Amino acid sequence: MLKRPPMNQDSKTMLLDTVREQHIREAKAEEQRSTLSNAIIKAVECMFMYITLCQAQPTKQNRNTTRNPLCPALWIPCTGKPP
Repeated sequence: MLKRPPMNQDSKTMLLDTVREQHIREAKAEEQRSTLSNAIIKAVECMFMYITLCQAQPTKQNRNTTRNPLCPALWIPCTGKPP
């Protein structure tokens, strides 16, 4: 079995720096994935709430649609702009 030659201090430092940089890149990528996942979840929850509370639903009496007056206030946090 062949033995690897001993590493000098510069080689060890370079290897450690490379590994450290890779860990930093992986941590940043994971943080970005987490941030994106959280943003998607928040948007889906927000839209679900808006659809549940604000989509016009027919009344029993006349089948006309009614609208919750709070809907514009609920829509703005979801999209950042009025409906």
